[in-house]
Amino acid sequence: MKDLNDLGDSLHEIRPTKPKPEVEHINRFYTLFGQHDFLENNLPCLAKFDDVKMFAYSVQHGNVITYFCKVDKRGRLYNPIGMNTQNEIRRNKQQSKDNWQFRKQEKKVFNYYLQFLKTKNPAHLNVAQRERV
Repeated sequence: MKDLNDLGDSLHEIRPTKPKPEVEHINRFYTLFGQHDFLENNLPCLAKFDDVKMFAYSVQHGNVITYFCKVDKRGRLYNPIGMNTQNEIRRNKQQSKDNWQFRKQEKKVFNYYLQFLKTKNPAHLNVAQRERV
């Protein structure tokens, strides 16, 4: 039988951990056509996060992409060119609370909503809203 002293340092050898590869993290912010900073794939984009001008965004973490759209308390997609948009913005500022929030969406809903933001055609908004149900 071997003596423990004969084993030397091999008894307490710790395997070095492999460094984890850095995962790329990409955010894209979308707004109405005409309020954009630049176009990416013919879609109106903002250079940075802006809660007022931004209506949708995507987050890419490695190979996984998550999509978010602006919705109200009832879950309806936000229409920035709607009839009561300015009144709602004014009311929210007075009440100092935001009735709109970003919620995770499926890719199909997100793409229809981006088409609405690009073309300002309410038919795309209606299709996106129906896809959510």
